[in-house]
Amino acid sequence: EKGIELTRTIIKRLKTLHNIINKYNNNIKPTYISKSALKIGTISIRLLISLSSLGLELS
Repeated sequence: EKGIELTRTIIKRLKTLHNIINKYNNNIKPTYISKSALKIGTISIRLLISLSSLGLELS
C-alpha cells in the first residue's frame, strides 16, 4: 500500500510540473521544455521501476 501511495504522490507532482511547464510554455524555448520533460519522464520511469521491484519484494 505504501508503494501505491508513493506512485499517487509522484503522479500528482508530475501533473503539477506538467501544468507549470504548460503555463510557461509561451515564454520558454520549446527545446528547454522538451529536455526538462525528458528528464522528468526518465526520473518517473526509474521511480516506477524501483517501486515495482519494491512491491515484488514486499509481496
